[in-house]
Amino acid sequence: MKRSGLRLIVPLFLLGMLVFSGLIAYGAETNLWINPEIKHQTIDGFGASIAFLTSEVFIMKEPYRTEVLDLLFKDLGTTIIRFKTDVNTEFTNDNDDPFVTDWSKMNFKRDAAQVFVTKQALARGITTVISSTWSAPPWMKTNGMLQDGGYVKPECYEEFAEWATAVVKGYEKFHGIPIHVFSLTNEPDLATTYDSMLVTPEQYVEIAQAIRRRFQKEGIKTKLVGPETMGTIHAVKQYVPKLLAEPRSIDILGVHTYADNDFPDLARTGEKYQIPLWVTEWSKLKKNQETGIDEALTLAHHIHEALAIGNVNAFLYWGYWWNGVTPEGLITASGLDSYYETTKRYYMFKQFSRFIRPGMVRIDAGSDLQNLRISAYQNDKDLAVVIINKNGAQQRLTLNLPGDAKLDIYETSDENDCVKTGSITVKNGKATELTIPANAMITLAGPWKHNPSLKVEVPVKNSATSISTFTKQIAITGFESADSQIGSYNGPQSTISISADSEVVHSGNKSAKVSFASKDWVGATFTLTPGTGDWTGLSHLRFWMYGDASGTSFNFVLEDAGDEQFQLTSPLRVDWSGWKEIVIPLSEFQSRTDWQASHAKVNRQIDYAIKGIHFFTNNHGKGTFYIDDIEVIGE
Repeated sequence: MKRSGLRLIVPLFLLGMLVFSGLIAYGAETNLWINPEIKHQTIDGFGASIAFLTSEVFIMKEPYRTEVLDLLFKDLGTTIIRFKTDVNTEFTNDNDDPFVTDWSKMNFKRDAAQVFVTKQALARGITTVISSTWSAPPWMKTNGMLQDGGYVKPECYEEFAEWATAVVKGYEKFHGIPIHVFSLTNEPDLATTYDSMLVTPEQYVEIAQAIRRRFQKEGIKTKLVGPETMGTIHAVKQYVPKLLAEPRSIDILGVHTYADNDFPDLARTGEKYQIPLWVTEWSKLKKNQETGIDEALTLAHHIHEALAIGNVNAFLYWGYWWNGVTPEGLITASGLDSYYETTKRYYMFKQFSRFIRPGMVRIDAGSDLQNLRISAYQNDKDLAVVIINKNGAQQRLTLNLPGDAKLDIYETSDENDCVKTGSITVKNGKATELTIPANAMITLAGPWKHNPSLKVEVPVKNSATSISTFTKQIAITGFESADSQIGSYNGPQSTISISADSEVVHSGNKSAKVSFASKDWVGATFTLTPGTGDWTGLSHLRFWMYGDASGTSFNFVLEDAGDEQFQLTSPLRVDWSGWKEIVIPLSEFQSRTDWQASHAKVNRQIDYAIKGIHFFTNNHGKGTFYIDDIEVIGE
C-alpha cells in the first residue's frame, strides 16, 4: 500500500488534543480540557478510620471535642467511617453451637469510644459504616493471641461467621449503628506485634462463604469488602482469582496501597469483574513525618493516581486523627490535653472529599502542562475539577468547558487552607484563564450545564521542531521478523490479534498488524531489538502508524535497558486514517510511579537502549492499526 506524506510531531499537548477531540476551542489556546462524553467510574465517597486511638477524641473536653467532630464529619465532607471490629463482643465462646447465638454471653459494652464517635459521625452526615477486623477473638485462632498473626482454626470458620453476624446485628440492636460493610480481616498478608490475623486466599473464600450463608439466613444486607491486602498487586494476583470466582466471596474489592501497587492493573481488574474498587487505607506511616505542604501534595498525588489511573470508587485515608508522636492523621489530637491541630493534609484531602460528592461520575480531563495532575467529576447539576501543581513555579492555563458554569475556586497551598480565592463564570463554552499557584492544589466547584452541541475540534498547534533538524538516528525495528517480537493480552470479554503483515507496510516487507475488539481491556507489546550506535544526543522517538480512525485511546509505555517503564500522561488517540509519522520527545515520557517490575533498575531517567513499547486500553471499541519503522532520532 502506498504511503502518504503525513507527518506528526507530537509533544504532550498534541497527544492530549488527539485524545480529547470533543473539546471547545473557539480560537483560544487550550491547556486544560474536559470531555463529559467520556465517562469513567462513579464515586462512592471518601473517608478514613477511627481504629485504635479513638479515646483521644472521646475523652477530650468540650468545646474542643465538638469542634473536632464537626471538622471531621461536617466540614471535611466525608461520608465513610471505618472502625475496628471489637473482639470483646465474644472474647470467650458463647456456646459450642455456631448456629445458635447465646446473646446473654455477648458483650456490647466495651466499645464506648468507637460507638460514641460513630454515632456522632452518623448524626453529622456519614452514610457508610465499615467494620474491619484486625483479629478474630483469640480462642478462634491457631496461636491463641490477638497479636502476631495466627490463622482462624478451620473448625472455627462457622464460629467466625456467627461472631460477624452477631456484631452486625448487635451494633444495630444495642447502639443503633448500622454496619453497611464488613471486612473479615485487615491486611491478611501481614503479621504484626499489634492485633493481626493471617488469611490465605483459600481460607478467605471458606470464611467469607460461611459469613454469606449466615447473612443470607438472617436477612442481613451488609456487604463484604476485601481482601484489604497491603498492596494492589498481591490482591489482584493472589486473592482476586479465588475471591471473585463464582459464587463471589466479596461485594467490593478493597485494597491498601502501602506496598506493591499497580493502579492500571487495578483498573483493569475492576472492569473485568465489574466490581467496585475501594482504597480502604493509605498513609506514609512514618514517625515524626512532616505535616506541611510537601507531604500534603504527596497525599494529593496518591489520591489522584487512585482515582484517575486506578478508577477507584472510594478512597479512605488511614486515620481521621492520630496523636502527636506519629502525626499520621488528618488531625493531630491529644485527649488528655484537650488539644487538636488540623494538618495541611486535612485541607488537601478536603479539596477532594468536600467537592467530589457520592454519585458523581469521573469524566475525561487533562492538560498539556505535564507538571499538572487534573481530574474532573460531574453529576446532573454540579462539576468539580481538581488541579494539582507539584511544580515550584505557578502555571497559567486556559480552561474550556463545553457548556455554562459558575465555579468557585478553592486553594490549598503554603498560604491557604482550602480557602475560596475567587470564582469563574463560563458562558456558552467561552474560554477562561486560570493561574495555578506553585506547590498547590485547587478545586473548581459549582453548578454547570453541559451543552452537547458544543463540539469543536481543538486547533492543531504547529510544532517549533523541524523534522529537517533531525540528522542522527538509530533504527530499533522495522518488524521484518515481527512474529518473534510481538505479544498481546486481553480481558475475558475482549479479543486481540497481533501478527506480521506484508500487505500494509510503510517500508520493507513487513509491519506489525494489531486487530482488537475491546469490551474490557486489551494490550499489545513489542519487544525491540535495538540497533547499535552512539545513543548520545538522541531526543525523540519516531515511528509510523497506520490508523483506521477508530477513535480508540491507547496508553503508551516505553521500557528502557534497565526494565524501568516510562509512560505518557495522556493517551494516544487513533483518530486518523492511513499512514502517519509520529515523533514524540523522549522528555514527555515520565517514569511510572504506579508500578515498576521488582527487578527494574529505577533511576527516573531513560537508560538506552529502549527494549520495549507497550500499548494498552481500557476503553470499549474495536479496530485495526499497523506500526512500522520504529527509531530514535536526534539532532
